Amino acid sequence: MTPAALPVEGLVTRPLDLVIPFCWGVVTPETQPVSALLEQLINQLEAIPREALPPSNSLRQGPKGPGTP
Repeated sequence: MTPAALPVEGLVTRPLDLVIPFCWGVVTPETQPVSALLEQLINQLEAIPREALPPSNSLRQGPKGPGTP
């Protein structure tokens, strides 16, 4: 998270003039299917930062591995 996502009284945030890429992932057993509940959790974990952080057109979504939709 960033200060922009968690506002603090008196704290001033300013945009950076560069992009700092990041990736995150979820590891699941290759021999077991991903449950519907876990898939919902993964989708929510992905959606929260997208809603809270300012958009960046220069970031790409990484490849999805085995066991992910």
